[in-house]
Amino acid sequence: MTWIVVGHTYDHYSSWLTWTNYFDIDNPAEFAKEPLYLYVLAVDTFFAMGGIFLAYITLQELDTLKARAVEGLISTKEWMKFWALFYIHRYLRLVNFLLFIRF
Repeated sequence: MTWIVVGHTYDHYSSWLTWTNYFDIDNPAEFAKEPLYLYVLAVDTFFAMGGIFLAYITLQELDTLKARAVEGLISTKEWMKFWALFYIHRYLRLVNFLLFIRF
């Protein structure tokens, strides 16, 4: 986490000072900073893993509901309840984070 914060901070302030080629192999001073610039890859990987995890958990829950639906143990109302709770849960998780950032 510290690596990502330091990378964002360095990138933000260095872009004000001068344009730099992030992957300039001919300039060892810039090439040595390459791991610092790879924070972007870490953030993208984090979001991709989070999306895959969310899809996996949701598909498992849907599979369980589908098995119950085949047996006739679930109604349309329960399907609607599942999706309503799913989106409420996602909304509350995002709002808490956004409120934390704002204040």
